[in-house]
Amino acid sequence: MDVTAVDQNDGSMNILIGSTPVVLAGHSRGIRFDMTEINGSLQVSVKAKDNSEFLGIQSGQIGALLSDRGTSVEQTGAALNKIASQLIFEVNKLHSTGTNKDGLTTASGSLSFATADRTRSLNDVYNSATSSLPFEAKSGGFYITVKQTGTNATQTVRIDVDLDGIDNSGNPGFANDTSAESIRAALGAIPGISASFDAEGKLQVNAQNGFSFSFSDDSSGALALLGVNSFFTGKNATDIAVRSDLAADPNKLQVGRMVNGSFVENGTALELSKLQSQTLSELHGRTIGAMWADTVQGVGVATAAAKTTAAAATSVRESLDAQRASLSGVSIDEESLNLLNFQRQYQAGARLIDISNQLLTSLMQII
Repeated sequence: MDVTAVDQNDGSMNILIGSTPVVLAGHSRGIRFDMTEINGSLQVSVKAKDNSEFLGIQSGQIGALLSDRGTSVEQTGAALNKIASQLIFEVNKLHSTGTNKDGLTTASGSLSFATADRTRSLNDVYNSATSSLPFEAKSGGFYITVKQTGTNATQTVRIDVDLDGIDNSGNPGFANDTSAESIRAALGAIPGISASFDAEGKLQVNAQNGFSFSFSDDSSGALALLGVNSFFTGKNATDIAVRSDLAADPNKLQVGRMVNGSFVENGTALELSKLQSQTLSELHGRTIGAMWADTVQGVGVATAAAKTTAAAATSVRESLDAQRASLSGVSIDEESLNLLNFQRQYQAGARLIDISNQLLTSLMQII
């Protein structure tokens, strides 16, 4: 990582990251990684261990990893969350209106509503149960068919869902839009079934003795939003899961479907299979598979580009290292020749001094 070393008068050294010290007079404050989920995205930061002070690392291997996570990794995670969210919602829209031959005797929602949120409209920005979801219901409605098992007599009722954001006076507002409570009240008013919120604030629909029910033609997506008779729980890739009681008892899988008043044994299963080729406006007119293929392709292109950039940077660095070595480096062959030259010069000088000494000695003897 990028650090600055500052020598102290007492011989110790302080180490700083930016302007924040991490080592003071030889004492390390420690460094730790923090991972925090923000709006469904996992954020990574580096902090001082002793007081959680943020450390703005910009370079080095750690800085590069943090920078890459903030771009390619988080973008890929966001795309995966979007795909998973749409998969959850689209499958739940189909499974919530699925049924079996005998119909349902109970159906539970998976979305919890606080008491105050139950009377707020499903599209109200202050409804904490729905405002944070990556999908939403819209104006439309759904049908519920109640059957008396003894006589096979049926009654079909349409539950309207109004989520246009306009009140009865024609002004913008949510006062007259559909809430979880209004759906519960409409269901509870139908003979043969009851509807309530459990202790966790989840909608519960139960058939009375001798009755069963089934949902169909939900053009609003309200049932999937509430998680009634859903297949998946969760809202994105971080928490997607098959409904626990469904996983424990696959007989609760609703593969049949009411189509034009007639029961089709594998109707829901067929509709689910069509999701492979169904384009979704939330995915910009692409299918779920095409969206994922585009995401994978984007990661591949980014990876290839990163490898090319790294190879180019490596070549540049090697070239610069070679140029520096040619200017400031030491050649072993050249220095060996210089050493031999110096040795010969020393030997010649020593020989000259020796001859001069012999001549002087001979001269003194003659004298």
